[in-house]
Amino acid sequence: MRSAWGTQILWDLPGLCPVQMAWGRRASLEFGAGLAVVGLAVTVGALLLTS
Repeated sequence: MRSAWGTQILWDLPGLCPVQMAWGRRASLEFGAGLAVVGLAVTVGALLLTS
C-alpha cells in the first residue's frame, strides 16, 4: 500500500501546474529559512550550555 502511495505522488509530480510549482518553491524556501533559524538557535543553545 505504501509503495502504491509513493508511486501516486511520483505520477502527480510531473503534472503540477506552474502555480503549484511556484507555491511549492516558496514554501520550500520558507521551510529552509525556518530550518536555518532552528539550527542557529540549537547551536547557540548548545554553546551556552557547554560554556
